[in-house]
Amino acid sequence: MSSLLIATSWHAALYLPGSRAVDQPRCCSDDEPRLGDVTEKLIPIFRAEDAAATARWYGRLGFEVVGEHRFEPGFPLYVFLDREGIELHLSEHKGDARPGSLAYFWVDNVDQVASEFGEEVHDQPWGREVKLTDPDGNRLRVAERRHEPPHA
Repeated sequence: MSSLLIATSWHAALYLPGSRAVDQPRCCSDDEPRLGDVTEKLIPIFRAEDAAATARWYGRLGFEVVGEHRFEPGFPLYVFLDREGIELHLSEHKGDARPGSLAYFWVDNVDQVASEFGEEVHDQPWGREVKLTDPDGNRLRVAERRHEPPHA
């Protein structure tokens, strides 16, 4: 059974399939630091068979390689990508991420992305979206937000 943890600045709600939400306090006392008091950033890690080649594919989305790590020659490569402050990591390490992962990526011009990859844009209630799959089977939903509220 999978679950989804959604965190806000004061509480985390745990959603289990087939159950109701349960509020859980995040801190035990006012003396303890809260997550909102520290710098935070969520960075997806995608599994890659050939991280250098996959990084080139992400270059088509505007990502640049800003770092690489390998414990020693012949060991798996770990690549750090950045696109204007949006980070993505690629790992050749077998246990770092599941193949076929999915990430959602908001952009200002989804038509440009669709054109670059030869894909069709689909209208959704929340925005206009294109579905992409990288060379390792990881999936991206690239979308442009709607400027008007969705119609009921």
